[in-house]
Amino acid sequence: MCVSPLNVVEQRDKCRLILDLRKINNYLDIPKFKYEGLNRVAELIRPGDWMFSIDLKSGYHHVEIHPSCWKFLGFHFKGDYYSFISLPFGLATASFVFTQLNKQLAKRWRASDVQVVPYVDDLLFLCNSHSDARSTCAAVVQDLKAAGFVINGKKSHLHPSRQIAFLGLEIDAAQGIFSIGLEPDRIWVGRYCLLRELQIQDVHDSNLSGHFGVDKNLKALQRFYYWPYMVTDVQRYVAACLICQRMKSSHQRPTGLLQPLEPPQRPFVIGLPARSSGNDAALVVVDRLTKMAHFAPCRTTITAEETARLFISTVVCLHGIPAAIISD
Repeated sequence: MCVSPLNVVEQRDKCRLILDLRKINNYLDIPKFKYEGLNRVAELIRPGDWMFSIDLKSGYHHVEIHPSCWKFLGFHFKGDYYSFISLPFGLATASFVFTQLNKQLAKRWRASDVQVVPYVDDLLFLCNSHSDARSTCAAVVQDLKAAGFVINGKKSHLHPSRQIAFLGLEIDAAQGIFSIGLEPDRIWVGRYCLLRELQIQDVHDSNLSGHFGVDKNLKALQRFYYWPYMVTDVQRYVAACLICQRMKSSHQRPTGLLQPLEPPQRPFVIGLPARSSGNDAALVVVDRLTKMAHFAPCRTTITAEETARLFISTVVCLHGIPAAIISD
């Protein structure tokens, strides 16, 4: 049996259970597919069409899972073990499976000359006349019930109309217009408006906010405001916050022990271009602890006595007599 974390994601009108199946998803072959969306609507719609839409309630949870796969969809709750026996949110192939089921229903309806655009659990139907739309709606509802689905009455528009909302757009078949509907409880913030930064500052820097991260700031902003690239703006603001950089705990690896560098193996650097003084080499002296270096110009023909005098005038006169001298 497999046990995966179970998360609860809050939405506007409900809470959704999300099973964290990332470990299971790593072993799945996820096929590529395309949704039918607004482009398909633009191809099918005709001037004066009557439309109705249907939203399926908890569509995934009406798709049964084969009993042999229940063991992969388990989770713990209050000390007891449970397992999903229907399609859960969090499975990488869930959207593909659900879309394939919808395509079978769409194929059945299209065989009867019904124009339909399925998008996950949203279905849009287009008909020539009002009476045709009413009869089609009744037949579609019966087909969905026979297939085991439940219709969400609050989000569905079962009464045919020439104006309808679908996938966030307002579709007007009478005038052939697609428009974006405004949400009355959210405010549009203009592109060059200073209000954007002020709103981010208000939810991030106020005494009641506590300099939260990107996700919590976004959740607070999106309740009342909208503007393009809001996520990017919040990420930049949080990353540039000096208080967050100073006070937040670091997630980097702990700093390792300092490893002393090896001192130079050769005390003389030779082969340098000769100067007017005749110096063509340099005596290299490195402090073993601090790695501070002294470079004293000399000649390649320098003797041991001259080296000792040069060492005294370069190092000893500045730092005193060393506790130890290491040289090859």
